[in-house]
Amino acid sequence: MDLAFQISLVVFSITPVLLVLTVPALNAVRHGTMPDIFSPPWIMAGALLIGTTIRTIVLLFDPEVERKSFQVLGPFTPEEALPLGLIAVNLGVLAWWAGYHSGLVLRWRKKEKKQVEFNQRRYLRVHRIFLLFSLILMALYLQTIGFFSSLSTFGFSAKRMFTVGDIAGNTTTFGYFRMASDFLAVTAIYYFAFKYNFVKPTLKQQLVSFVLFLLACIIPFVASARGEIIYLAFSILIVRHYMKKIITLKKVLIYIFISFIILGYLGTLRQQAYSRISNQDREISYSLADSFHTLAYNAHFLGVGKTAVVVSQVPKKHGYRWGTTYLTLFFAPIPRTLWPNKPIVRIGRFVGVELFERGTFSGVPPGMIGEAYLNFSWFGVIAIPFLFGVFCKSIYRSLVINRDPNDFAKAALYGILWVFMLDVLVTDFTGNIMRLLRYLLPFYLLYAASFVRSPNTLSEVPAKAPVVP
Repeated sequence: MDLAFQISLVVFSITPVLLVLTVPALNAVRHGTMPDIFSPPWIMAGALLIGTTIRTIVLLFDPEVERKSFQVLGPFTPEEALPLGLIAVNLGVLAWWAGYHSGLVLRWRKKEKKQVEFNQRRYLRVHRIFLLFSLILMALYLQTIGFFSSLSTFGFSAKRMFTVGDIAGNTTTFGYFRMASDFLAVTAIYYFAFKYNFVKPTLKQQLVSFVLFLLACIIPFVASARGEIIYLAFSILIVRHYMKKIITLKKVLIYIFISFIILGYLGTLRQQAYSRISNQDREISYSLADSFHTLAYNAHFLGVGKTAVVVSQVPKKHGYRWGTTYLTLFFAPIPRTLWPNKPIVRIGRFVGVELFERGTFSGVPPGMIGEAYLNFSWFGVIAIPFLFGVFCKSIYRSLVINRDPNDFAKAALYGILWVFMLDVLVTDFTGNIMRLLRYLLPFYLLYAASFVRSPNTLSEVPAKAPVVP
C-alpha cells in the first residue's frame, strides 16, 4: 500500500475525533474553564480514538497484521476495507455531531413541580431489601450454572453458555438470574451517590461502598462479562465527578489504562477455560501484550473494521434488514428457557457468522453506525446517529446542566445512562435497551422509596454545571 495513501487514511481516522472535541475545546478557552470530560462528546471521542484512530494505525503499520486482522476485518485486507469503513464512520459521526449541536431537545411532559424530600430511613430499609434479593438471585445463578461443580472445567471466569431447544447455536446464559448483578450494580451506584452527598462520609459508609462494589463484580467475573466490571467502575467514578470532586483527564487515562489490563487478564482466563473444555494441552498466561490485543484487535468500541465489513458485505452478500434488528426488542424479554425456539434477538451473531465469515457462533456487535447501515443503508448512517445526538444532548442537559447540585439521584442516573450512551455506539441496539431496562427498574424502585413528595411547589434551581460542550 502506498505510504501517501496510508497517511491519508490515518488523517481521515483522526478527523472525527477532532470534530467532536472542537466545540468543547473552544468553550473551555472562551470561559477559561476545563471541559467536562464525561460529557457525550468525550464519550464519542473515546470510542472513536480506540476503535477507529488507533485501530486504523495498527492495521496499516503492524507487521503482524496479516495474521491478526481477521478478528476485526473478517475476510478483507486493510487496503480493501479501511477506505469504505472510514467514509461510513466519518459520515455517521458528522451526523451525530449535527444532531448534538442542532438545538433540538427532547422534552418530557412536565408536571407541576413538587417539593421532594429525601427519606434516609426508608432508603436504607429498601437498600437492605435490595441487597438480600440480589444475593438470593446470585445464589440461584451460581447453583443453576453448577459453578462450584464446574470449577475444574471452566475455572473461575468463563463464558458459560447452555444449549436450549433444537436449533444449532440456541444458547442461554440464564440472564434473569444474572439480573442479580444489575440490581447490585445499581444499588452500589445509588449508594455511592448517597454517600458522596455527605461532606465527610463515615468509615461505615466507606466500608459498605467497597463491599457493594465487590459483590456487584462477582457475577460479571464468573460469567466473563468483562465490560460490566469496567462500566460499573466508571459509573461510580462519574458519580464522584459530579457529586464530590471533579475528575481530571489524567486520572481518567490512568483508569482506562488499568481497565485494559483488567480486560486483558480476564480475556486470558477465558482462553484458559476454552483450552480446558477443548482438552488442548497448551499453557496460556497473561502478558501486557494481551491488553494491547484487547485495544487493537478487538471488535468493540466504535470500530472502523466492523463498520467496513458491514458496508462491504451488505447488500452485496446479504440484503438490508429494514429495521428488523431494532424490532427484536419486543420479544427479547421472553426467556429462552420458556421459548427454546425464540429467534436470535441480537444481531451480533449474524454479523460474526455471515458477514465476518467466522466458523463459530461467536458474535460481532456492529455498533450504532454499522447497525444503522445494515438496516437502512446510507440513509441510516445519517438519520440514526443524528437522532442519537439529539438524545445525548437532551440527557446531558436534563441530568447535568439543569441538575440541582445536591440532587444525587440525577447524578446516579447519569452514571447509568453514560454507560448506555457509550454502549449504543459500540454494540447493538436491542442488547443495550434490555440492559438499560434492567438498570432502570431497580433505580426507579430505589428512587421511589427514597423520596417523599409534598404538595408544595418548588422552583427549579440551576446547577453549577460545567461548560456546555
